[in-house]
Amino acid sequence: MRKIGCDVVFCLNDDLNCNAVTHYDTVPPTVEYKRTAWETVDILHELLHVHQFYLDGFGMLAWPTSHPPPSAIQRVVKYLRDILDNTVVHRRLWKEYSFLPIHNIFFNECRKDLERGTIGVVQNDAGPARILAIAERLWMAEMCIGEFDVALSGTDRKTCEDFLSFFTVKEPDARKIVDFDRELDRTTNLADPCDHSKSQVQLLKKLGLDQGGLYVAKYNAKEKDFLRVEDW
Repeated sequence: MRKIGCDVVFCLNDDLNCNAVTHYDTVPPTVEYKRTAWETVDILHELLHVHQFYLDGFGMLAWPTSHPPPSAIQRVVKYLRDILDNTVVHRRLWKEYSFLPIHNIFFNECRKDLERGTIGVVQNDAGPARILAIAERLWMAEMCIGEFDVALSGTDRKTCEDFLSFFTVKEPDARKIVDFDRELDRTTNLADPCDHSKSQVQLLKKLGLDQGGLYVAKYNAKEKDFLRVEDW
């Protein structure tokens, strides 16, 4: 256990299906990670999320543990968090720590997607979850070109350009979500906890998913738990 302003448990797990993940349903939160060449960035990425939610007052979409939504809605929430939460964290990794926040894995996956004409990571998703998952990939490619360009190789930049050119045409519903994300980013401050929470709700409504028991929860240090703070 180490201190970053709050307690965090670190757990090495080389069997993870991703490079790192934080479990917020444990006390204190647990960061699982596996050994990779990007291990330092992966762990810092997760710690910045912990800082967001436990110290900076950011809210996260949640649901009552006694009444979880269908798995498809849980997938929507995951991808929505990936888009909005990671936008803030990626910028901090880049501006404050000088780390390129996007893995080589992403560029390699984009090249494979272009070769086969489909996005591999969304094969098991459908409906709004699939749209959001594709939008998250498009948004990452757009951020790479627009904000992290100086750290990209010529090959990786062209990969992102080709990826955007091809899939924004093939996936118009996802493109609309990216356009909406871009407008949210332009008109609000996603690094502000209040604007960030409102953006989560607005994006859900854009998808037509403003029902179903989801709500915004924020960490309450006194109760040592995430408590419901906003409904719609």
